[in-house]
Amino acid sequence: MDNTFGKDVKIYKDAFIRASKIKDHAVIGDDCFITDSTIGEYSTIERRGMIFNSTIENYSYTGYNTVVKYASIGKFCSISWNVSIGGANHDVHHLTTHPFPFISKYGFANENTSYESFNDILKIGNDVWIGSNVCILRGVTIGNGAVIGAGAVVTHDVGPYEIWAGVPAKKIGKRFDDKIIEHLFKCSNRGGWYDLPIEFLKENLYMFKENVTLELIDEFFEKYEIYKNRGN
Repeated sequence: MDNTFGKDVKIYKDAFIRASKIKDHAVIGDDCFITDSTIGEYSTIERRGMIFNSTIENYSYTGYNTVVKYASIGKFCSISWNVSIGGANHDVHHLTTHPFPFISKYGFANENTSYESFNDILKIGNDVWIGSNVCILRGVTIGNGAVIGAGAVVTHDVGPYEIWAGVPAKKIGKRFDDKIIEHLFKCSNRGGWYDLPIEFLKENLYMFKENVTLELIDEFFEKYEIYKNRGN
């Protein structure tokens, strides 16, 4: 498979890209390695980022030295530096944790096979913030709007708008109270603000700079109904 590049893509020094799709206005930093992946519009992979067999949606970014393997990452995600997402889980119930029975390059196996865990795609929702030095294990699902504190090791699913931290990571709070979260779900119906037209988001950018209240949520989605009825 050949690479596909959108318009106005910026690729910096010594970046290596193979069998991947890089969409419009994406930025690929120095010394990045990207293979068998899709990088969304206006997304950024900072220096020394490594992306394998993954999809990163529009407007998301990764910080320096971040590694992503076999993951699906949504829109508007903020991923800090030195983050590990989706590495393989070695099986501790076999005679060895080493991969030589599965990988031919060691001279034992005749062909490459894979751990069952390689079939588990790690899923990260939209508007997720992941702090520096976080490790997220394969097979985990992280809900929309969640926050993962710096240094956390995430081994279990994280719900929407939850805040997790620690080793192993545990839920320590929520971004909003239950009434606001319930109202967000109710007002957004099938999708969230991250799925709305970009022009609408630009018109109402000021609302993203205010603290979230029930009134602000109502105003936001009322404005969207007006926007739709204008024939946009």
